[in-house]
Amino acid sequence: MALTKVTGQGVGTVDEVLIQKASSGATATSGTVLTVEDDDNTALSILGGSSSVLALNFGHSGDNDEGILSFNTTSGSEDMLLSSTKDITLRTTSTNATAGDINFKSYNTTIMHIDGGNNRVGIGLTSPQELLHLKDGDIAIGNGTASNNAVIGRVGFSTDSSNSRFIGIESFRGSDAANADLRFHTYGGDGDKGERMRIANDGDISIGGTTATAAFNLVGTGGSNVQIQNNIASGTGTIVSIGFINDNGLIGSIQCGGSSTSYETSSDYRLKENVDYTWDATTRLKQLKPARFNFITDDTNTLVDGFLAHEVSSIVPEAISGTKDAMAVETRYTADDVETQGDNPSKNVGDPKTYSSSKIDPQGIDQSKLVPLLVKTIQELEARLTAGGL
Repeated sequence: MALTKVTGQGVGTVDEVLIQKASSGATATSGTVLTVEDDDNTALSILGGSSSVLALNFGHSGDNDEGILSFNTTSGSEDMLLSSTKDITLRTTSTNATAGDINFKSYNTTIMHIDGGNNRVGIGLTSPQELLHLKDGDIAIGNGTASNNAVIGRVGFSTDSSNSRFIGIESFRGSDAANADLRFHTYGGDGDKGERMRIANDGDISIGGTTATAAFNLVGTGGSNVQIQNNIASGTGTIVSIGFINDNGLIGSIQCGGSSTSYETSSDYRLKENVDYTWDATTRLKQLKPARFNFITDDTNTLVDGFLAHEVSSIVPEAISGTKDAMAVETRYTADDVETQGDNPSKNVGDPKTYSSSKIDPQGIDQSKLVPLLVKTIQELEARLTAGGL
């Protein structure tokens, strides 16, 4: 570094300058070693040579150097620029010392915090619990925890300069700390519909709605709400589009072929025992009570043919699901309930706890299960006709 000096002999240069504070003796000093001041806001420029590297070192030569590098651009509209054609590294300590933290602030408000001790990044908070932890600062309360019924974290993407529409992912905390969910928002040609999908705190997923009544709920707005496309190499070969699996393996499926769909349930002989061909179908068939009716929610009152589920349950029980007069489950037991705790709990997590007083849990019928009864009755009728000489 060269320093220009002005003396009685003219202008000269000094190649290197050492400013050192005396540490002992009569000349010992204390306080600031070098102060640069001006009265007219004249800029102080420190420039490196065309091929040199400029370094500003603060602190002392120990392992725990500390210092402040401050730039003030408030006198004009200038931006602070940190530019390099090489990598830029921010490091608070040397590699053999305890790692420090790095804060990015807007005035005195921390916008992003890098936890050097745990290698975590927090945006909107200074104690990140994950590798990347986001928190909406608007909902923080006195003890630093999130308030109820509010967004606790959000990642957003913008499609226009106004940033007027939220597109992204947010976590929403409900009435207590245990029921936060994850919500997905988009904006499309159908307008600002906001939330498109929600993963509830219990893992249930709802698409097109905000309340999941099963592990997976799909709420459509008309048209084909779910489409499954055959993309196998042959293009039209039969594939299992949807498979139903339990601990016994594949027990049913919806299969798609070149131009048809079939609904399969497992029927392999190796899965069955006590096979009997001599049972009486006609007597049971005569107990069935086919009826005509319309559904209450059908404004057109269109009559249809069918059965009342509870009237079939005692004749072909495998065709009926649900229980007569059952009401919908309102709440279920959780791991926090005493009934599910201990070595011999009286209830399992997920068991029904309370039931609605107004919403029913309707019975259902699989009318295809009646086909074997119909076929066997026809066979018995034909046998009787043949025996009678008809």
